[in-house]
Amino acid sequence: MKLMSLLKEDVSKYTNAGISKFAVAIASLTATRADAVQKFADTHELNIEKLYQFLKRSKLDGKMDFVTALVGKPGNPIQKKMIKMFSESVNEAKVFVHNEKTGEKYEVLSGKGKGDLLIAMKALEKSAPSHMKYSIKESVNEENELPKATVPASVKAKLDMAIDKIKDTKLSYNQKLNIVVSVMDSLGIDKSQFGKMASKLKGSMEEISVNEADVVNRQLNVKVNKMLERELGDLRKGGPNHQFAIMYILQGALTDANFHSDAKKVPSLFPKAKYEGDPMAEKDLIQMYEYDLGPNIAALAKWDGKDIVNAIGFYVSMTVGRPMGEKIEKLVESKK
Repeated sequence: MKLMSLLKEDVSKYTNAGISKFAVAIASLTATRADAVQKFADTHELNIEKLYQFLKRSKLDGKMDFVTALVGKPGNPIQKKMIKMFSESVNEAKVFVHNEKTGEKYEVLSGKGKGDLLIAMKALEKSAPSHMKYSIKESVNEENELPKATVPASVKAKLDMAIDKIKDTKLSYNQKLNIVVSVMDSLGIDKSQFGKMASKLKGSMEEISVNEADVVNRQLNVKVNKMLERELGDLRKGGPNHQFAIMYILQGALTDANFHSDAKKVPSLFPKAKYEGDPMAEKDLIQMYEYDLGPNIAALAKWDGKDIVNAIGFYVSMTVGRPMGEKIEKLVESKK
């Protein structure tokens, strides 16, 4: 169904259930469930129309990012990025009134997000005398942010030279710490704040590490998705032949990666898998699925069982449905 016609059609069956037309359109774009999309948007206070416009223009990578945010592990980096991109403002906001006659300025309202407060402020302005001027201010929580600063070019050049001279020097850990302390002393930095700054820096570095791992997994998902779309594109999504193909591919990938016990559980996940075609071709197809495509995916995943089931589970979530994709992802509970 085309998206424009979807947005124009009678969506009362969705709206009666509290599901917006944009959630329905997003579900159509990303092969997800409209109720899950709506719940995700409501839970995280997202601007769902803005999210729809973004996904409508996005290529496969953008749509896959949304699916990862929707169905992936809560708090995963992609989910955090999506929430940050499309969330309604939830920062603390305050409304102030300035009495121009007396010069006084004081707070009259406060709350999370300035949307509702802006409406209330407009109502106050209508009945207020002309010398009472209202304004709204939104605060940004920077508790977990490192201070932003730009190092002057001349200082950076000298710093780079110093680093070049000492980076290859064999120093003990304590010697390195002493160098750091000497630099802090020379710059007049309060060392009592160093622990707090180090904690923030550690958090930033950990998030970078997680993001890098997530990028690798996402790239694998994209590669596997493209491969399976290319190889299985002629099969009806979710049909017996399609499930038959996925079943043997998954078995082959896990077996090639030496996850034999997990591979034995695969057929139970595909009760509708059935070959419906020329009987003479069945053995050749099984050979291709289990001994060619499966091992190819295992190699892409570097024979990591968890990455294999996550990548194929992602493809299944996009083409068959999230419930089956989730079952596949749970076949291997953790990296081995």
